[in-house]
Amino acid sequence: MKKTLIFAALAIFAAGLAYGGTITVTQPAGGNVTMGAACPIAWTATGITSNVRINLIKPGGALVGLIIGNQTPGSSPYAWTVGAPAVVGEQYRVRVTATDGSGVGESAVFTVVDGGGDPGDPGDPGDPGEPGTITNVHLSGSSPYCLETNYTISWTVTAVPNQLKVQLIRSGGALVGVIATGLPAGTSTLPWTAGSYTGGTATADTNYKIRVAATDNSVIAESAAFELKACDPGDDDGGVIDPHIFDRLRKMRYMIKFKWPPDPDPCLCPDFDLSKLRQELGELRGNIKLVLLKNGLKVQEFGIFGRNRAMPDTLKPRLSAENYELLTKGGAKFSLGLVNMQGKLLNELALEGAAERVMLR
Repeated sequence: MKKTLIFAALAIFAAGLAYGGTITVTQPAGGNVTMGAACPIAWTATGITSNVRINLIKPGGALVGLIIGNQTPGSSPYAWTVGAPAVVGEQYRVRVTATDGSGVGESAVFTVVDGGGDPGDPGDPGDPGEPGTITNVHLSGSSPYCLETNYTISWTVTAVPNQLKVQLIRSGGALVGVIATGLPAGTSTLPWTAGSYTGGTATADTNYKIRVAATDNSVIAESAAFELKACDPGDDDGGVIDPHIFDRLRKMRYMIKFKWPPDPDPCLCPDFDLSKLRQELGELRGNIKLVLLKNGLKVQEFGIFGRNRAMPDTLKPRLSAENYELLTKGGAKFSLGLVNMQGKLLNELALEGAAERVMLR
């Protein structure tokens, strides 16, 4: 009996060393939660000074995956949308843990249930019908991607009737964070500051993916794995182009040649001859954007060229009626800009306007 009391006292003492504060998880409070639906995670924290992370665990304590990290202890409730790595029909708990180990708390056991009827039965009056498809999830540019740098997430969506959500995940499927949710049905692009998600920022590492899904998870698609890295702001051209090339470009007045199609032109598509520019740039080690500038401001992007797509010898972009008119008859200063993937203008090449309608030398 004395030994038992001693062991119990030691266990209480060890727990006091490991957990100097308390975390009590009040939501989920048990019962069923619906896949794809909002399920706030609420807790109270006493004596906790570090940030907390929220994990999905099995009722016995085995880790399933991270829901969100780096939340302040007073940020309860966290707006969780039930999704992967949770699986319909399984039971779980939510565990909230202080990152310095000073406290931990777990929710009641809950079950994840499906929110709809059997989608395979077209006779079911509650059947939403075919869920549609999401494909070709990808990021602009190429891996590795610079943290805190702006990119665009794109995908192809067909006949998905529900709102969409975009998540940052690990290659194994573990959720890192929600980038956006409640996007209108049919949305196919989203600006993204690399690494950012609701309530936090990812660390530099490999094997990240972007997941795009209907909010009820009836349709899910993922990008290829990619790397996020911290980039040196002093080298934001990424070594794509030899900087000595820029000096040569500035001295070559007629680098870009262009000619007009027959008048009137229903396409509003002049031909730009990029052969000299392509020859001067050589083989790019990364990607750059080719943009049209009007009076020094970007008005149109012609494409991304470099590592993943070679710059063509000719380009025939479709211009707006206003820009076509100004470019052919004058009234604005137009130039072709070389812009790196971080948005920095590397070089600007003047377009001479109406006086240079013929193919230039």
